[in-house]
Amino acid sequence: MSRTVTAALVAASLLAACAAPLPPPPVLPAFEGATPPAPGQARLYVFRPRAEDQALHDEQPVLFVDGAPVTALPENGYADVQLPAGRHVLSFVPPEGGSDLWRSTMTLRLPPGSVHYVAVWMAAGFERTPSGNEGADLLVLPVGDPEDVPAHLRVEHAHPSVAEPVLRQCCGRVYPPPADAVPAAPVRRLLRIEG
Repeated sequence: MSRTVTAALVAASLLAACAAPLPPPPVLPAFEGATPPAPGQARLYVFRPRAEDQALHDEQPVLFVDGAPVTALPENGYADVQLPAGRHVLSFVPPEGGSDLWRSTMTLRLPPGSVHYVAVWMAAGFERTPSGNEGADLLVLPVGDPEDVPAHLRVEHAHPSVAEPVLRQCCGRVYPPPADAVPAAPVRRLLRIEG
């Protein structure tokens, strides 16, 4: 009889554990405006707003700067990275088993004291700012032949007048992570990032 009681208690405990609600995901800090970089540094915001018609919703590509992984970038997330002024290479690597569409690289020259925005999205993305505005040029074109690729990844060096309103509406900061949150994906921190 004791085995029956023990089995019933174990089963009840397992059912109770399964019925318990999962804890909510951490609330990520919203973008409230650009933070000026430290002297001799530049600040870079890399963000990925969600669009209803875009593909690859669940994939989180890993953002690399100068060959070092910084963070996984989920939809509606952004990374705030402070770097020394100068030339830097940004790249994305697909998550394990993810789409090769994420494989992209761009080079940025960041003057000291500057703030830059890089938008990552699928399909049409945002309205482009007029071509006469410095910093609004498309740096990475859609990946692959548009007739062969169902999802079109765009990575754009966005003008602040375009980027900041979108960031305020869409995105929570994933890097550096909030003190009480777990990063979206385990990525080794190899860069010296000041936040």
